[in-house]
This record gives sequence, C-alpha cells and structure tokens, in this order.
Amino acid sequence: MNPSISVIIPYYNGSRFIDEAVASVQAQTYPASEIIIVNDGSRPEEAAHLRRHRGPCTVIDLPDNRGVSMARNIGVAHATGDWLAFLDCDDLWAPHKLQTQVDYIRRNPGCRAVHTALRGISQNGQVGIFPKTPVGVDDFLYNDWSPVLPSTLLVEREAFIACGLFNPTVRATEDHECFLRFCRFYPIHCVNEPLVTRRIQPDGLSRNVELWVEGQDRTIRYYQRLYPSRAAYRRRLVQMHASILPQLLYRRQLHAFSRIVRQSTAHDLPLLRLGPHLIAMMLRYRLRRASPAGGLRGRGAGRQNDRG
Repeated sequence: MNPSISVIIPYYNGSRFIDEAVASVQAQTYPASEIIIVNDGSRPEEAAHLRRHRGPCTVIDLPDNRGVSMARNIGVAHATGDWLAFLDCDDLWAPHKLQTQVDYIRRNPGCRAVHTALRGISQNGQVGIFPKTPVGVDDFLYNDWSPVLPSTLLVEREAFIACGLFNPTVRATEDHECFLRFCRFYPIHCVNEPLVTRRIQPDGLSRNVELWVEGQDRTIRYYQRLYPSRAAYRRRLVQMHASILPQLLYRRQLHAFSRIVRQSTAHDLPLLRLGPHLIAMMLRYRLRRASPAGGLRGRGAGRQNDRG
C-alpha cells in the first residue's frame, strides 16, 4: 500500500514561517502527492509572499478572512490524495514524519487516523517534549485542551469527510470538536515519537480566552448525552470553567476573569458550585507553575489556533 497524501496548510499573514513549513514537507522521505496552501484573506503583501510557492504547491486565495476551519475545509475539498495531513504554517515536520505514519497504517490496516507526539519550542528557546497516546471519545470529553493537534494528524480522506469536516462556527476550539466527532466512529492511533515541532506563542490565551471558553462550553453542552450521567456532564462543565480562571488571575487579567465568571454563572452554573473547583484549580496551577518544567507544561502543547 502506497497511499497518496495531500498536505493542507492554512495561511494567514504567515510569511515569517511558511517557507520553513513548506520546506519541511518537501524534505519528507515519503513524498506528499500535493501541497495545498489556502490563503485565508491575508494582507496583500503577505499574500504576495506566496508567489514563490505557486507551481510546487497549489495556492488557493480566499478574498476575505473566513477562519482556519473554513480554510482547512476548502483545502480538503480540493485534495485528491487518499489521506490528508494538516500542517499549520508555523509548525514543522521531521523529515520522516509521513514515512513513519505510513509504515504504521501499513502494519495496522484498520487504522483510519494516526497522530504523533510533538516537540514544543518557546520564544526563549526552551524545548519540551509532549508524549501522546491513542485517543478515543473520552479523551476529548474530559480534556480541556485537544489531545490531538492538527499538524500531527494523518487521516483517511473518506473517513474524515464521512465524519464531518471542521465546524466554521466553532472558534478557537475547532480541532477539539472536530476530532471528538471523528472519534465517535474511529479511534485515533498514535506514534509516540516527536515528529512535529510547534512554536509556542507567548500569550495566545489572553487573546482567545473568551472564544476558547465559549467554544468548550458549547462543545460540552452539545455532546452532553455522551457523558454517563447528568451529574457527570455538570461536573465536567464546572471543571472546564474553573480550569481557565486561575491562569487569568496569575496573569492579572482581571477584566477577562470577571467576564468569564459572569459568563460561567449567567445561565446554569451556580457560583457556589464553581467556587470549590476554582480554589482547587488555583492550588494545582500554582504548584505546576512552581515546578522546574512549568514554563512548557500545561497549555503549551495544546494551544488553540488563533490564526483567522
């Protein structure tokens, strides 16, 4: 089996990184059959940077910014490969990334998707390795951050389309919701080797915190029937809201903190139920930040995509 692979790269004002990203795909020991770059309404000077990649890559220009989900979906619509591989334009692949995943699906013919571990690099050069495991529905239902990042995933095109694409109305947590939905039908296998390098942006949380809470809240509520009981669903909803608040306090983002508290308690999350979880999460967060590896632990491997 020699599957053809379409690589889809969403691009939004990413001229600083796109050349390295494309080069990492072109250096693969198992060559991709095509590279599709979807320019998601970038500024004219940023869009002009893609001229150097036309020819070796298929470049699709969108007239305005429609978000990373729509950009990926349009890439899928143009893809001709048997399998899809997503790559954010500021991430990099190890040269044997695709070969390792193809070898895995050859050994496991029932596999419809496989992801990998990754390496995170902060702006000050600190490196962290983030191991990964096979995942199923529960790993998404009970995790605040998606256990699978798009840049690590190789997925069969027909299976991915059958399970539904990225939901453009879900912002900041679109990969979490999409892969949860996929796992209702197929587990995501794993190669626990860091084959993807992710640049960890310094403060994506402050820009996207409200979108992130809104997206996670919406996903948990939409899939509440997958939880074993109403009580389990309610606990998960409270824990998700409580998990973000300590980070805002330690960053002294008090306006965002107060907005999230109001949002959390506006409907059906009583403050008395949120309080104990918040205290526990603050203690846990403080201990984690005090640990030697605190700088790259926690959010780094699962930062939400804030392009578009």
